[in-house]
Amino acid sequence: MVAVIERQRYPATDGFCPARRSAFLLGYTDWLYAVLAGSLTQFYDTLRWPGWETEAAALKLNEGIHTWPPPSTVEGKDLSTASRKAVPMAQLVSFHHEMARQLG
Repeated sequence: MVAVIERQRYPATDGFCPARRSAFLLGYTDWLYAVLAGSLTQFYDTLRWPGWETEAAALKLNEGIHTWPPPSTVEGKDLSTASRKAVPMAQLVSFHHEMARQLG
């Protein structure tokens, strides 16, 4: 079993949204179908801004986009207005790991 999610249909994709969790185990085949049917688009919808594709395409394989304020804050919810910068992925992961540790 791959993921724990709530089975929720979306008419546009006839798939499942992996963002919804419950005590339901989804097999790999169902998970893969949901991903290919567009569920990741819905899952990441709030983490995208106009032009994100261009910014993401310019990244090196070992880079990610650091945003300030972070998207987990009220001020960082609108990523179109947040400061964005390409940084090494290790630095980005370390930042979010430390933030999670501090928040408990």
